[in-house]
Order: sequence, then C-alpha cells, then structure tokens
Amino acid sequence: MLDLLGLSGRSVLLVQPHPDDVCYSLGGCVALAAPRGAMTLLTVFSRSAWALPVALRRSGVERVSQARREEDANFCQRYGLTFHALDFPDSSVIGHDEAAEMTADPADDDRTEAVAAAVRAFVERTEPDLVIGPAALGGHVDHRIVRKALAPVAAPDRPLLLYEDLPYAARLRSDALTRTLVDQGLRVRETIAIDDAIDAKLNAMRDYRSQTDDETIEAVRMHARRVSPAGGQAERLWA
Repeated sequence: MLDLLGLSGRSVLLVQPHPDDVCYSLGGCVALAAPRGAMTLLTVFSRSAWALPVALRRSGVERVSQARREEDANFCQRYGLTFHALDFPDSSVIGHDEAAEMTADPADDDRTEAVAAAVRAFVERTEPDLVIGPAALGGHVDHRIVRKALAPVAAPDRPLLLYEDLPYAARLRSDALTRTLVDQGLRVRETIAIDDAIDAKLNAMRDYRSQTDDETIEAVRMHARRVSPAGGQAERLWA
C-alpha cells in the first residue's frame, strides 16, 4: 500500500470507529504495508457494551471495553503499529440497538462535535503524511460520525483515503456499493491485491474473539474476491 501510494517510509494514520474495523476492512493491506512505514491505529469509540459471547456481554461496559482494547493492542503488536484509543462510547453504550445504530443521524448525536474536535487535534499533533478512514458504507452512525470528523483533515500534502467498511460493504450489491460512493464524488484510488496476505488477515480477524464469527469471516472473504479485477483477492481505497 505505501509503495503504491508513494509513501514508503512515511507515516500513515489508520482511523477506525471501533476495534476491529481496520482489521476487517484493510487487514490485508496492513499486513503487506506495515513493514515498509510508520503506521498508527486510532480507535475512536473504545467504550462498548457489545460482544458476541453472551457471558462477556453480560459482564458490562468496563469488561467489554477492556477486552476489545486488548484485541486492538494485540493486532497492533502483530504488525508493529502504534496504538491510540479515544475514550468515546459507541452506539451500544448510549442505548442504540442494532436497528437504531444503522439509521440514527449524526446531526442529532451529542458525540459528533466532540469526536470531530478530538480527531482533528490528534491529526494536528501527530502530523501524518496520509490518513485512511471509513467510507461509512452501511450507514452505521458511529462510522458516519468518524467519516464526517475526518473530512476537514484532508490537505494537499495530506491525502484522505477511505476504506470499504466490512462486513457492512459485503452486504451491499457491487453496483449499489459503487453507485453510493461515486454519487458522493469518490473514485477508486487503489485496488490492492492481498492474495499473499489473506491468510494473515483472516487469522488476525479471528483474534478479535469478542466480535468475529464464521459468517463475518466468509463475508470478508467473499468481498475480497469480488473486488479483485484479476480473479484473486483485494481491498480497495477510495478518494
């Protein structure tokens, strides 16, 4: 990824709404690029009440949040990334159920302005050469808040690229996904072959034990196949 973008040896900030978003959406690129440059992972909503294991979910916000931060930290250790987490509550903590979090409006969310200020301050302090964040496919309010927060940080000397949010992107038909982003004035900036990194990506996903099930693994694998123009497996970045 870094070599493709002319950034080998320079700094990249990977921004994710929740623990696991970068691993799911861009884990192949991270596996390929991490040895070539300085990469930082920033998790915005690090406080959560949601986990797949029922016992963990019932243990409460503090325990769930701790488990999810540990999964992020392990992912970063795997690839030598610098890890930072902001202390914002995700949609599960503020009371949204699975339906509400996909339809809520960031304009009506008390977190939106504070997230924007915190993300902007982080970017100003760390001065990355490239920022990569979510395209907010699927409509999850937390993803939309982060995408909105990232828009002002783009600059001529600091590009902003967007990854296809998985597993949400996999639930969209290919034509609908493309139309959604093209209608927003975006285009595919890079399609990066991850054939040599797909096993590493899926193994890293499985290490997010609080979130990952077989259905998610298969959705991510399917999406990697369908976005590859060469019949292999790929991930895409939009600009």
